[in-house]
Amino acid sequence: MTNQNNPQGLAPGDIIKPVGPHWSKAVAAGEWPITHIDELGHPRFAAADLDDWVADESPGWAVEVVSRAASPEHDPVNHPSHYKTASGLEAIDVMEAFNLHRDGRLFNAGKYILRAGQKDKESQDIRKAIWYLERYAADLEEANK
Repeated sequence: MTNQNNPQGLAPGDIIKPVGPHWSKAVAAGEWPITHIDELGHPRFAAADLDDWVADESPGWAVEVVSRAASPEHDPVNHPSHYKTASGLEAIDVMEAFNLHRDGRLFNAGKYILRAGQKDKESQDIRKAIWYLERYAADLEEANK
């Protein structure tokens, strides 16, 4: 996705070569895959002397695109678009990072909140999330009696 922080539209899996004069010799000597797009839209890559670089067109920090990753096809089973942000972050990754998969009700509530309005009506998704959270809260209250 092209934006001011990613003018070349780099995506995870694209291979770049640092060509600007400010890159270290170790970094400039290699070709590196874009690992992810950060929350500000900057393409990031791991290289020889640091594990996280920004690939952009700032003066002295230019990169060339060596190859592009294959564009993923629409995959409604494994990567449905209504569970994904524009940068590619998926709801399941967020929920697993926050350990919401420890209980199905928390997981489902998170799913409905994160996709609210992307698949069904936003109010319907929020009501579904509340339904799951109320059931979870009732069980917690019962367990604490």
